[in-house]
Amino acid sequence: MNKTIHSLFLTALVSVFICACQSKPGKTEPQTLAGIDISKAPSSEVYDSPESVHWVPEVRAWFVSSMGGPNILAKDNYGWITRLDENGKVTDPRWVQAGFHAPGGICHLGKDLYVVDRDGIVVVNIDKAAITAKIEMPGVVFPNDSACDPRDQSVYVTDMAANKIYRWKKGMEKAEVWFESRDLDTPNGLEIDGDKLYVITWGPIVDTATSKTSRPGYLRFIDMKTKKISMGTGDALGNMDGITKAGKYMFGTDWMGGRIFRFDEKKKPRVWAQGFSHIADVGYSAELKVIGIPEMSTNRVYFIDVK
Repeated sequence: MNKTIHSLFLTALVSVFICACQSKPGKTEPQTLAGIDISKAPSSEVYDSPESVHWVPEVRAWFVSSMGGPNILAKDNYGWITRLDENGKVTDPRWVQAGFHAPGGICHLGKDLYVVDRDGIVVVNIDKAAITAKIEMPGVVFPNDSACDPRDQSVYVTDMAANKIYRWKKGMEKAEVWFESRDLDTPNGLEIDGDKLYVITWGPIVDTATSKTSRPGYLRFIDMKTKKISMGTGDALGNMDGITKAGKYMFGTDWMGGRIFRFDEKKKPRVWAQGFSHIADVGYSAELKVIGIPEMSTNRVYFIDVK
C-alpha cells in the first residue's frame, strides 16, 4: 500500500468487528460473527504490516509475510516471513528474514514458496528455511500479489502501478510481461481457477499520495488460453486487495473499506464480513476449511472457519 497511508493508519485507533454472512453490499451495521474472538489474534509483536497469509498443505503450515515499516516500499532489508502451525499458532516469528525487503503476496509450488518482494520474486525452500533464488522482473514498478499454477510450474505476479501481469515458468531466467492492459484497472490480487486467472482490482488511482481512486475496483478474469479479459459481473466493489478460492466460493478483501466479499458461483458479490481495518491478501486451507486474513494496520492475523 501507499507509504503515506501506511504511516497514517499505524497511529490510528481501530475498533474491529466481524459481521454475519448474510449482509448485503452497503450495509454498515457491524455484528459479531459467532465463534470468533478477535482478542485471540496473534500479538502485534509478531508482525509488522502483515500482507499475505498462505497455507501449504504439503507441510500443514501457514506462512505470513510482514512488509515491515514505516516505509513498506523501501528496499531496506526489513521484512520477513512468519511460520505458523495448522491451528494458527506461531512456531517461528521470523522464520526467514535475511534477504527480504518488504515481502507481499505468497504462493507455492511443492515445497517452494514464491514471494513477491520489491525487486522481484523470491524463492524460499520450506525444508531449508532459506532463500534459494531471486527471479528478476525487468521493468516492474510495484509488484504485489502472486498466483502459482502447478500444471505448468508457472508463477503470475501483478504490477499494480503499471497495469501488467508478469509470468515466470520454471526454466526461465527472468519473468516476462504476460498481459498488459488498462482494463486491468490497477490489478492487485490474483487467483487461478481452471483456465481462468481472476484479478481483483484497486480501481484507477487519481491521487498517488493517498491512493484515492476515481471509482471502486472490480473482480475480472482473463482466459489463460486466449488472453481475453472479461469485465466480470460489472459490480463495483471497493479498493480491492486479495482474493482466494474457498470451496465453490471466492472471497475478496476491500482494503480501504475493511470488508470481505464472498462471490457466488456466478461471481456475484455479497459482503461476508466487515469492520476490519486494511485487510490484504487472504489465504485458504481446503483441509481445514479455514480462511486466513492479514490486517495490516493492527498487525493481526485472523483465522475464520468457512465450513
